[in-house]
Amino acid sequence: MKRIILLITFLVLISCTKKDTEIRLPKLFSDHVVLQQKAEVTIWGWSTPEIEVNVTTTWGTDSKTKSNKEGKWTLKLQTVTAGGPYEITINAGDKTKVVKDVLIGEVWLASGQSNMEMPLKGYSTTSGIDNSKEEIASSDYPLIRMFTVARKKSFTPEEDCEGEWLLSNPNNSKEFSATAYFFAKKLYKKLNVPVGIINSSWGGTPAEAWTPLAYVSKVKGFENTEKHLSESISKRDSVLNWLNSLEHVDLEVALANKFENLKNDEKYSSADFDHTDWKNMKIPSLWEQEHLKNFDGIVWFRKDFEISNGVNVNNLKLFLGKIDDMDETYINGIKIGSRLTKGFWNVDRLYPIDNSILHVGKNTISIKVIDDFGGGGLYGEKDLGILDEESNVIVNLSGNWKFYPVATIVEGKVYNFDMHNSYVSMPKSYFSLQEHKPTVLYNGMIAPLQSFSIKGVIWYQGESNVGRAEQYQTLFPTMIKSWREAWKIDDLPFYYVQIAPYNYGRTDTTASAKLRYAQFLTLREKNVGMAVITDVGDVNDIHPSNKQDVGSRLALWALNKTYHLDTIIYSGPLYSKTEFKGNKAVLSFTNIADGLVCRGKELNHFEIAGSDTVYYKANAKIVNDKVVLFSKNVAQPLYIRFGWSNNAVPNLFNTAGLPASPFKN
Repeated sequence: MKRIILLITFLVLISCTKKDTEIRLPKLFSDHVVLQQKAEVTIWGWSTPEIEVNVTTTWGTDSKTKSNKEGKWTLKLQTVTAGGPYEITINAGDKTKVVKDVLIGEVWLASGQSNMEMPLKGYSTTSGIDNSKEEIASSDYPLIRMFTVARKKSFTPEEDCEGEWLLSNPNNSKEFSATAYFFAKKLYKKLNVPVGIINSSWGGTPAEAWTPLAYVSKVKGFENTEKHLSESISKRDSVLNWLNSLEHVDLEVALANKFENLKNDEKYSSADFDHTDWKNMKIPSLWEQEHLKNFDGIVWFRKDFEISNGVNVNNLKLFLGKIDDMDETYINGIKIGSRLTKGFWNVDRLYPIDNSILHVGKNTISIKVIDDFGGGGLYGEKDLGILDEESNVIVNLSGNWKFYPVATIVEGKVYNFDMHNSYVSMPKSYFSLQEHKPTVLYNGMIAPLQSFSIKGVIWYQGESNVGRAEQYQTLFPTMIKSWREAWKIDDLPFYYVQIAPYNYGRTDTTASAKLRYAQFLTLREKNVGMAVITDVGDVNDIHPSNKQDVGSRLALWALNKTYHLDTIIYSGPLYSKTEFKGNKAVLSFTNIADGLVCRGKELNHFEIAGSDTVYYKANAKIVNDKVVLFSKNVAQPLYIRFGWSNNAVPNLFNTAGLPASPFKN
């Protein structure tokens, strides 16, 4: 009997060692893939360890290699001139895998935050794409294809990502990145070749999240990233174990359910609840500034206020200013308004109050504020208050409010505190795996792509770095350099969008102008280009609806600089130098096409200053394709600037209809 058992065991072991595993390819090599034309492209995958792998193609290029001890293999294939469809066949042992409907053409990577991620169908009825329905209906271009990388955060570089190649048609295109789609469409119509776009974007994310560790650590402000990552990896399990002891739910589920899963909502929203033991916070402010450092989650705010005898309580409104990100608001236990969807972090809350709700004497406001990342709280610049029909302040509500954290949001889950495990006892020393942290999106969404051959990159990001423009001057070029190193292409084309004018509601009314200037300075780098969109934005919407011009202007850079169509005008006027002559400043520009143009009665948003650096509005005129500035307040000018405010919409263009970039000297 023993011998039989031993023989069976031996045969099982032999059969296990001989069993071939299935051939696995990265998701990028799915059916409908587009490969870069006339290039040596890399193809890789996994199969049985230490076995010969043969790859054949119907365009006539074959290659073979051997898998390593872990089963991974990599080889090169030479592609031909644009065309297709073709097939790629991989044989490893007795296993075969075929990739079908392969096109060869031009491949670009699109990346950034929400303005690149924004789909052709738009985000909502309040943040859409111009002519969205018509664009989707007319999007039947089977030679344009897009691979959308699924969102993924990681402490360490990933080998693969989730996604699939989809053909452009009315069924698929509505989910495509609008900016990337219009870029691809422009290339396709001009070059008449297949175009593939890999879209790897995530709304609300800063540039440091897209930069690898070895590079971001060299940027001032991120020197301790490696230490923080190391500590986080070692502490992560214990922190998540503590969190997982709490009742929790996926953030997307909580959003879909309007956060109705929370305990004690009825208690904390009621007029009778005693909040005297809660701590105080001065409002308006972001809660990270003092009380809740590095905290993402859900916090209740409460405040008592008095209505005096003789006050007319009819037709009043509650003004709360801006709330980051979401809120549900009650007065005397009655819900008067809410914003429980993402994207309204910079929108003033003004809720009408039913005539039956307020009364003479003590009243109570209760607000549930939900912040899923970044700054949180009631943070607007104006005083909060009860307003009458003419918007006069009846009761000023700024000042001390009571607050109490009831849940934390960590790595895409909402964890509800309880009486035994509260915010006070939550582990605080933790560099959580949030999408705005340094390196985590590079690791999860760029590293898996870096072996895939691309022609270049288009990038639309910067809004989440507003307020840190000086740092961005170093960070952004560093990120570009790191990507070029990853693809081993020293001059990989990199074309980006300068962020649009927008009323950020900040104390610093020039914060985004400074960020635009940092983007302007990045033009010093080799083989980069900047699409200026000061004329297509909406100062009240951070997501410009005119993505057609955005994608088209990125394509102009590519068509001229990468594809050498020299007759294409690719940029608006770019400031080059200033000559001071007496009380005047004479500004020169490149990229003026056939000349400078003022769209309006007179040039706007030019300023001039002397040695005291006090800027005055300048009289500005176009003279012989230069701009001449002067001001009666500045006898000896030394400094000039243009478009230098968050919501400036300048009107200097060239004859090709492209706007000038904001700048300073």
